[in-house]
Amino acid sequence: MSDILIYWPNHQTDKVSWTNTKNTSAERIGTGSLQDAAAFCGRQKATLILSDRYCSVHMVELPPISYAKAKQAAPFALEELLAADIDDVHIAVGKPQGKLYPCAVVDREIIQSVQKRVQQAGINCKTITIDSLCLPTPNAVLQFEDGAIIRSPQMVSFVPKTMAATLIRRAFADVDPADIRAMTITPPPSDDALSWQTHDHPLQVLSPTHSPDGCNLYFVDQQATQDVSKQLKPWFRPLWLVAACAVVFVAARWVETQAVKKSLADLRAQQSAVYMQVFPESKGRAIADPARNMRAKLKALESNGGQSQSGLIDALAPLSNALSADNVELGGIYYRQGRMELNVTTDSLQAMDLLKNKLEELSGSAASLQAVTEVEGKTQARIRLEARS
Repeated sequence: MSDILIYWPNHQTDKVSWTNTKNTSAERIGTGSLQDAAAFCGRQKATLILSDRYCSVHMVELPPISYAKAKQAAPFALEELLAADIDDVHIAVGKPQGKLYPCAVVDREIIQSVQKRVQQAGINCKTITIDSLCLPTPNAVLQFEDGAIIRSPQMVSFVPKTMAATLIRRAFADVDPADIRAMTITPPPSDDALSWQTHDHPLQVLSPTHSPDGCNLYFVDQQATQDVSKQLKPWFRPLWLVAACAVVFVAARWVETQAVKKSLADLRAQQSAVYMQVFPESKGRAIADPARNMRAKLKALESNGGQSQSGLIDALAPLSNALSADNVELGGIYYRQGRMELNVTTDSLQAMDLLKNKLEELSGSAASLQAVTEVEGKTQARIRLEARS
């Protein structure tokens, strides 16, 4: 590892900072252009540190395989995690931590542009890493004016200022605050539980030696010399298995979707039936949205002082006490042009006759029993109420 570090926080500008790791005091940190950094380096090798603002780090779980095969498999494992096309990014795979492999990802055009400008400036650089991987401990945060870089078991990333406080708490939710190295280049938050250490420059704390991951983003285009089919051949079977699993997953989701559609259709049919029972004057009309129609009808009733145009509500009002008796079960109501029919069930024929007389008394209408039957020890009948002739 070279002793000279060059920090390039914004690759869209030419402004960089540099230092020698043997002395990282604020007085020994230089700032200027790439050409100024090249003059400082001379012929010595340098390590370039890029900002996590333009790169990303992902922890990928891979089966127990060799490191060479892991580097070949990582792009396929990352394909679903990345917004960009896998062919448009450059991926550097670090050394495994158990089953997890750290993978640094950067846009291919960015890394090629960075390396070209570094080479044109005359800097001898074959090692490129990311600032979030250079924090001093596995549980560390470095705050800038526009955000913060976080390194924790849950995430390794740059977060913008508006989300920094929330994501810092989430990243270290299971970590003792005493074990967190909290550093800041700007004034620290006044109401934070962490013990912030203020530094003058990021290079006072950033160093590739802090990270054993070995993610070197230095890009070497080997596409012209690689036999792609030979490299992918060991993965044909796993890819076929993944494709088969995807087909099964899609089929299962399709079946679930059809079941949901059927349930919704059944629910709408039930809603239509209830709507027809409550508002029989709507029979014979197409009901596109029974729930919406029901709300509209109820709203109209409310605005009309609770008076139904059909007279149903008015007719039911005096009967409510009789119909709410414990031994009475109301199965359905039919009302049209002043005549009401009630499907009811009682304990016995005598109770049914008493209910008919009670309804006749309360409504002032002529009541008659229709279709009286005995079912499982109970009496079912249809009581018709109509105006006296």
